[in-house]
Parts: sequence; structure tokens; C-alpha cells
Amino acid sequence: MKGMKPGATVFLCHPCARYARQFMRVLPRRNRGVHRCQSCGKLWFNQAYDLEQQRRYCSFWETVEGCTLGNCAPEIWKPAQRAFRELPYEVQHDMVFAPKSEDEFERRGLFWRDLLLSNCSYEDAMSGYQAILRWYDHIKRLRLA
Repeated sequence: MKGMKPGATVFLCHPCARYARQFMRVLPRRNRGVHRCQSCGKLWFNQAYDLEQQRRYCSFWETVEGCTLGNCAPEIWKPAQRAFRELPYEVQHDMVFAPKSEDEFERRGLFWRDLLLSNCSYEDAMSGYQAILRWYDHIKRLRLA
């Protein structure tokens, strides 16, 4: 897949197109015919493909907080999930891993409290926040054991 950049239109054989799907979005075009594959060089009945950068967004359910809020009422986790989807990719990705230091636990707890307060009623937000804090306490106890 050398030289294949997002935004390019390329001719690929089926095995090379399958391989490219691991790294980029491969969108078929209507141009068909016998061409040389631009990746492996074999003559093949090729399909033209548009390559786009694949950007994977993290799921709310991949986070410690998302799984914790999933045990709460839908009035709590549904608005939190909607708000999580609107966060930038970098923030979502950082949330996938559990907090390590005491400082990180505190920062993430306050982040989720503010996120819940801005998207839920006060009672629901505090209920969700308390569930997250209880789970953080559980994680800390497990690490000490």
C-alpha cells in the first residue's frame, strides 16, 4: 500500500482492496476494467476505489464511566451518551482508558460532573456522579489489593 494516500483514486485488485480497508475507507467507483493493480502489480479485473482517511470514534460504552452510567436510569445515561458523542476524538480516546493517578481520578470526576450537570436534571446528574465516584473508589481498592 505504498504511496496510497487518502483522497486518491486508485485501481486495486480485490485482495489489496480488502487489505486497504484496515487502514482507510475504500469507496468503490464505477470505473471497471482490466488494469494493473497499483499495489501489487498483478493484472486483474480491477475496480477503481476512492481512498478516504478512516477516523474511528470511540464508543461511550468503552469508557469506565459509560459502563457505570449504563447501570443507572436511561434519563442519566442517554443524555451523557449524546454529550460524549459530541466530544472531540482526542478527548473520547483519552476517556477509553481508566484513570491511573489520584489527580486524574479527580479531574475526570469533575469533567463528568460538569458534563452530566449540563445535560441532565440536577438530581439525575448527582445520582450519576455518585455512581461514577463509587466505581472510581472500587478501582482504587482493586489496585491496592
